[in-house]
Amino acid sequence: MLGGLGIFLVTTTMDAVSYEYTDGKNVLTMEKLLTAAPRLNMEITEKVENDVVTVEVSGEIDGANVGEFETALRSAMEKAAKLVVDIGRLEYVFSAGLRVFLLIRKLTEGVGHSMVIRNVTDDVMEIFTVTGFVKLLVIE
Repeated sequence: MLGGLGIFLVTTTMDAVSYEYTDGKNVLTMEKLLTAAPRLNMEITEKVENDVVTVEVSGEIDGANVGEFETALRSAMEKAAKLVVDIGRLEYVFSAGLRVFLLIRKLTEGVGHSMVIRNVTDDVMEIFTVTGFVKLLVIE
């Protein structure tokens, strides 16, 4: 086998490696196929009991699905005086999702209703804390 540990590491971590000597120069070509990280789909369910509507959100809220998230919360807030957003299975929320939380809170308060957020995971609570949203939202 040619080479030492460096050659071994390169050939075992790359998908393709080739070497050639061209025009008096050493040319080493390495190829690594990269795959995108798997995306978590967002799932939303809604339950209405008495004058409380509970919206459960799981997965991730990102730029691709934030419109769906906003539409679901806008629709839910019209069905009851109290909106409960259960995010116990929400793994991540991007900045666009934070904007929706704040928007819906303002809209519910504007019509005399309320919004609370329940079952916040440690990861999402860290996002709320770092961004200052713990002071802007009602979290139970």
